[in-house]
Amino acid sequence: KGKSQEGQSVTRPDLPDVALAVAPELQKAAEKLAPQRKDRTCYVHTYVGSQGPPKLSDPAERYQAWMLVRVGELQALGKSHQGAIETARAEFDKYCAAKFAWSEVTGEAGNVDEVLSALGFRLEKDCRLSEIAEGGALWQRSIRPVRKAFPGFAVVAVRRGRRKVEVSSPADFAEAFQALDDADGEDLWLYFERLDPPASRASVAKQEKEGEGDAEPEQEEPEEEEEEQAEESEADPD
Repeated sequence: KGKSQEGQSVTRPDLPDVALAVAPELQKAAEKLAPQRKDRTCYVHTYVGSQGPPKLSDPAERYQAWMLVRVGELQALGKSHQGAIETARAEFDKYCAAKFAWSEVTGEAGNVDEVLSALGFRLEKDCRLSEIAEGGALWQRSIRPVRKAFPGFAVVAVRRGRRKVEVSSPADFAEAFQALDDADGEDLWLYFERLDPPASRASVAKQEKEGEGDAEPEQEEPEEEEEEQAEESEADPD
């Protein structure tokens, strides 16, 4: 009880103290909802002044291009930003991409030979690159031969805007450009699978030599004198 400003008595409810203890089941449930630490990809920015950014190595250029196109695709498929980054980084061991302007092949989309000439490479029957023109459009995108006379790449898809078409032959490649001719967007993306280089003659010879070394050595037959001594010892009980 207490008194108001006018001197009248006021009855206050007798409230029990509020319990501060938390039930163990509720505590476990709350721990699952607590913020979890997760790794983030951080980008480093360096001021380079008026000289412009330094030239990156070919693998670094290919990595930047792949992450640029692939992270957005994976996010559109429902992955989180961090999940898309991790998946794209894992895929980069096997794939890469190159960005062109659609205007570079405008008017030539119906002729696969003219398209390939404009892009600076040639294809085998299975869409493997048989040649990359030095100084050509693809060469300038840092996709260059892995080894002399071995380009080391195969085209697996073509994309313009949001439309992406998978290819496995020069005929598919030509049809993809025709299908994308009316698509929205001015960016043209080519997707490549990186191929393992064939073993060199030196490595093949080394493997064969190591294989011979792993073989079990032939056991030499005992000489006649050793056989005779063994027979004598068996015959003589002493």
